[in-house]
Amino acid sequence: MEKFVTVSQAAQIMKRSTGYLRRLCIDGKLRGAQKMGSQWVIPRETIENYKPAPQGFAAVWQRKREAERALLNEFLHSVPAQSMEAN
Repeated sequence: MEKFVTVSQAAQIMKRSTGYLRRLCIDGKLRGAQKMGSQWVIPRETIENYKPAPQGFAAVWQRKREAERALLNEFLHSVPAQSMEAN
């Protein structure tokens, strides 16, 4: 089995348009995709394991909440623990 596939072959495997796959390559969303001359080649493993990110308003809010929680968690772990002992 070939290690790399062309955009056309990837489009057939993923049942997507070639334009969609080219856009993913240009945006750097397909790990290992490389431009060879005028064509993009993509590792077969990347195509087989690709899962698009959720789209839409709810997905955007979910990513925002996750980022805020991560920042808060990082902040809470960076603050030195206060002694709870009474003087």
